[in-house]
Amino acid sequence: MGVPEPNDGGGISGGACLPAGYIDNLSDRLLVCGWAWCPASPDERLEVAFFINGARAGQAGAHLYRKDVADAGNGDGHYGFAWPLSLQALTGTGEIVISAREARTGLEFPTRLSLSPGDLAGRLAAFAARPETVMEVRLEALRAALRLAPEEPWHAMALAVALGEAGSAAESATVLQALLARHPAFWHGHVALGHLARQAGERAQALDWFRQAARLVPEDVWRWLDIAEEERALGLVEEARRSLLRAGALEPDLWAVELGLGYCARALAEHHEARRHFETAARRAPEELAPRLGLIEALRDSGALDEAREAALALLRDHPGHLPLLLNLAQTERQAGQEAEAARWFVEALALEPDNPTLLAELARQEYRLGRQRESNEHLTRALALDPGHVDAVTQLASQALTVGDAAQAHDIYRAAAGRRPGELAFRFGMLDTLAWQGRIQDALAGLQAVELEHGVTPQLQSWRITLLRRTGQMDEALRAAREATAAAPQQTWLWNERFQTELLAGSDAMVQKCLFGIPAATRPEHAIKRRSVGALAESLWQIDCALEYYEGAAGLNPNDAGLQEALTRVKLMRLDLPGARRHLRRHYELVAAERRLRGESLNISQSLLGQMIDEYALDQELAGAIHALSVQPARNRLEPLAALVREAPDSTAPAASLLLAMRQAEGLEFIPQAEGAPAIPRVINAFWDRPEPPEDVADMMRSWRDRNPDYEWRCFDEARARAYLASKFPGPVSQAYQRVREIPQKADLFRLALLVAEGGIYADADDRCLRALDMVLPRRAALVLAQEEFGCAANHFIAAVPGHPVLQAALRAVVTALNRGDNEIPWLLSGPGLLTRVLAQYLAMRGVLAGLPPGVALLDRRALGHGVASGCFATYKSYNMRHRKRIDAAAGKAS
Repeated sequence: MGVPEPNDGGGISGGACLPAGYIDNLSDRLLVCGWAWCPASPDERLEVAFFINGARAGQAGAHLYRKDVADAGNGDGHYGFAWPLSLQALTGTGEIVISAREARTGLEFPTRLSLSPGDLAGRLAAFAARPETVMEVRLEALRAALRLAPEEPWHAMALAVALGEAGSAAESATVLQALLARHPAFWHGHVALGHLARQAGERAQALDWFRQAARLVPEDVWRWLDIAEEERALGLVEEARRSLLRAGALEPDLWAVELGLGYCARALAEHHEARRHFETAARRAPEELAPRLGLIEALRDSGALDEAREAALALLRDHPGHLPLLLNLAQTERQAGQEAEAARWFVEALALEPDNPTLLAELARQEYRLGRQRESNEHLTRALALDPGHVDAVTQLASQALTVGDAAQAHDIYRAAAGRRPGELAFRFGMLDTLAWQGRIQDALAGLQAVELEHGVTPQLQSWRITLLRRTGQMDEALRAAREATAAAPQQTWLWNERFQTELLAGSDAMVQKCLFGIPAATRPEHAIKRRSVGALAESLWQIDCALEYYEGAAGLNPNDAGLQEALTRVKLMRLDLPGARRHLRRHYELVAAERRLRGESLNISQSLLGQMIDEYALDQELAGAIHALSVQPARNRLEPLAALVREAPDSTAPAASLLLAMRQAEGLEFIPQAEGAPAIPRVINAFWDRPEPPEDVADMMRSWRDRNPDYEWRCFDEARARAYLASKFPGPVSQAYQRVREIPQKADLFRLALLVAEGGIYADADDRCLRALDMVLPRRAALVLAQEEFGCAANHFIAAVPGHPVLQAALRAVVTALNRGDNEIPWLLSGPGLLTRVLAQYLAMRGVLAGLPPGVALLDRRALGHGVASGCFATYKSYNMRHRKRIDAAAGKAS
């Protein structure tokens, strides 16, 4: 628009003394630009009113300097205006006319701007795309563009993307759904909805959107890459591989395909394959860091921690402050057991992104492992404030609740999180797991079946089913699930590990060996699992030296496995290597210190069963030294010397347990039936529960005895009934001893001995589940049936006996004397397996151990009993009674 000559009235009727003005243009920044002045009063600055399609839309002052106006001789040139276009006023789909008037007089300027809706919508979208446009204005502009051109899909797409970036995922999804209702073939909308679902943790829904997009554009390689990523996230690794191969067929040299194949290989524990794919991706795209990061992860997976660390540090020197590299270093140090170093790298990473909830959750875990509970909870609280549905933070918080025995709180935490992200499998799994910890086993299994129907059977879900079934003693079902799982996913080491643990408890010897040979092992951790499994089999076969060798080899590969340190404590205790046992128990406590601190438990190893056994064995150093010296002898050569030590030290558990162990190793525990016509074990099954009505999970286990043995009588004594029984049958010292005992488990120990001495029959602990009819478990013509458990000791959780058996009579006399004398040893030693072990060993030592077991006495191998009885099953009454709840409540409030 040209600049008028001086004193020109600008075409406004009324002469030169009236205001004059022009609209020049609409700028790229959506400013309506022009100028206005009053020739008769050049020092005056005018106000300009603006109209859109005749409706007043705003006002602006004309005071900006315009050089072109000044150069034309119009006053001082300070007459320009730049009015920000009112985006809210842009409605309808007709032509947009922008006009202006001098505000005081109402005189209209001669020039107008006329814009088509499509043209203006395009300019609005271009303005929104400018980097300097703030988000609020950007959203306004895109909404206006969509109102002006509702049929243009890219405007809706741009608005949806901006809404997503602004954190308004729900509104973004609404815009995209409306877009697809108008343009169902607009595949970009399907992709955008897929990404929104991915961000929300709705991986199955994301997969469905990506698949719809791929059906519309099957030749787009990136659609198949999106599909593969979701399939892998859902555990559908083979399907992900097929999608990646299809992408590779479309673009054979694409590095991203090799990257995806590398991560699939990692998921299947194919570590050499993973490394090969990552190296190929790195060669194809040397400028990309993702393949090199994947390679570092593959090195870490394979146990090459030094190589992984060196590669990450070298890359960090070229890319200082690179977040994924810092995280790789932290994970490497964590796997190496360098907890403080791992924390240092996490802190450095968090400094780069202080509001990153994932980093906060990782640092919280590291602080927890270092025993800094307060700092850990502070990080979790902050992570959940930033993202109340953050998977890792929620899981850590719920795990802490489980650690202190509050499964109900853990369930509430998962339920609240699932309400925010209903498609997140981790939260649904957590809800089911915490239901199981509350004893609602059938509800948990039914829920698991529903999840499997909805999402398919994944290795993770199979693993959890196996664990749950085994934990609750449903061994036939657990075995079936474990065998099906390893057949479906033969490369998953951790699935084979679950199966091995199940086979070892209830499978046949052939299946245990087949499972052991089937465990795949490519990495250091996997080789550690396999060696630990061989050690466990050797221990179950009482081959203690072999077990020690394999456990030590496994611990060398994975020194941070707390379970391995406990296993090493056991086998060294069986060899009476007390310094070694104490050393491994201390290491075990170091590894579980965080959990024990959270529960308020002591870190003193003497306040545990293993610690007290070590202390008890160490009371007589000379005796312990003699037993340890014998451990190098063949089993049969140890029998007589150990029997002599039992006779010399009848109150010591160490020689008694060592004798029973040596008899097992020397195959001297073969059962010999008692004579025909001898008294039989009464067909009565007895149990004890302190209250009249046991909880449902305990009642379910008790029902298994009645269901499997319908021709046996069943009796369950509560505390009051047991007290009355003893007062009637044993009114003297036995009843007095029972009254003195405060701990319910010790009352049960005493009562079972008295009951079986008086009447005989079968006694089973409340947490034992019957798997087979007792007639298949008990040897024919037996007078006393016990089981041999850890350390070679005689267990007391399952006892079958004729009335008045001398072993049980001696055990009853000993425990009654000790209790009435005020002895205060732990129940395991005073009234439980320790007592029964000492009495049985004395009984055998007095009769002569070389002859083996007396007729009628059976000491069942624990695996033999395991085929008929699942002992020590999980039950809710065993949960820790939380005393330090407020330690996790600060963060819990953020998740509920």
